[in-house]
Amino acid sequence: MGSRLEFRILGPLEVWLNGAVVRVGGPKQRALLALLLCHANRVVSRDQLIDELLGDQPGGSAEPVLHVQISRLRKALADGDPQPRLLARPPGYVLRVEDGELDLHAFEQQVAAGRRALEQEDPGRAAVLLRAAESLWHGRPLADLEFEPFARFEVQRLEACRLAAVEDRIEAELALGRHGALSPELEQLVAEHPLRERLRGQLMIALYRSGRQTEALETYRAGRLLLAEELAVEPGPQLKQLQAAILGHDTALQLPPLGAQHGPAGTPAAPAEKAAAGELSPAMGEPRPAGTPDGWAGHTAGRAALVGREGELSRLVGALGGDARLVLVIGDAGVGKTRFAAEGMARAAAGGMVVAWGECLPLARALPLLPVISALDGLARLDQGKVLAVGLDAAPGFAREVVRRLLPQLGPGDGPSLGARDRGWERERLFAGVAELLSAVAAGSGAGAVLVVEDVH
Repeated sequence: MGSRLEFRILGPLEVWLNGAVVRVGGPKQRALLALLLCHANRVVSRDQLIDELLGDQPGGSAEPVLHVQISRLRKALADGDPQPRLLARPPGYVLRVEDGELDLHAFEQQVAAGRRALEQEDPGRAAVLLRAAESLWHGRPLADLEFEPFARFEVQRLEACRLAAVEDRIEAELALGRHGALSPELEQLVAEHPLRERLRGQLMIALYRSGRQTEALETYRAGRLLLAEELAVEPGPQLKQLQAAILGHDTALQLPPLGAQHGPAGTPAAPAEKAAAGELSPAMGEPRPAGTPDGWAGHTAGRAALVGREGELSRLVGALGGDARLVLVIGDAGVGKTRFAAEGMARAAAGGMVVAWGECLPLARALPLLPVISALDGLARLDQGKVLAVGLDAAPGFAREVVRRLLPQLGPGDGPSLGARDRGWERERLFAGVAELLSAVAAGSGAGAVLVVEDVH
């Protein structure tokens, strides 16, 4: 197995090699690395490096100092790869960073996936992905270098990206009916960013849905006064429309039992939203009352019937009902593995089994727990949370703590951090806790439980 190098800038600058921290020289060398990481895989000119990092050097001495710092950094990042990480490329240098090695890249990939889920009207999946993205942060970006001239703009840019991702995650969780739990967080965020109209609007929605109409309107009034005093402008049209909707008790602001909306105007209910109140039949996508035998967690298949796989389906369902502990479905891309698995799980659920569905992503190297988290998140919504509650009651104490750590909406837990690079024993404890929970869920169902992990790679 090759060496594993990791770079972190979403917090204090850190470099890890095979799970151990790498010491990266003094302040100038660390600033050089940070600047190169902010432009990973792109050439940074010598002039820019000198201007940003060595502007205080006497005339003529900056170039040799830069060469020395480059040489030292190249040695510090040596990971056994014949190809050095820090390469000379006219008119400067480029730092080679592979996929999954930089936490910023992982964050951007997670956020992009979460936003695609929102666009596809799947707020449940979006919330999981965006929370996972947030967990990659360890404080202010480049916290130990933020007063370097080059870092000031980068810190502001990264903080803006983080806040936009938080707003998207809140949008997803509002669509899932979590307004009560979101209100305190939104109140703090609005206090920290009082001119951010999207956050203020989200707080107004959360307060209104929590039966706090007066406070929602006061939130608008305070924001309007602040905008007038600070910027001499009125609130934007969306915030004005939201205030009018609250005053008129517009039904579009309500969260329907089988759906939700992403904003005052409303959007169609998404599959994950429908699952929160009445799970969908995986085979047909039709709503059914929560708790029916063919309700299952974490996945909704399309309406198309599956044709020509009856023999394989029978073997799959038979294996699940027998002594099989692991079933692997393999095939070329596009042959219908997901559709086949969905039909098999629908039949398993119809027989009384509890089914939880988790999906791997190409970026899962940065967050290997994502399929487990998404499966547990779906399980938490199944039968209004009763299935998971029964499992938690029967599971050992350490398993309950692990699951609560993975699913913050269940309450605080002391298990391993989602964003942490866990040591082996911590990861073993985590997976043991999930296994204990699924065993308890299986025993409670009387027919067993299945954890599906899609796109294993």
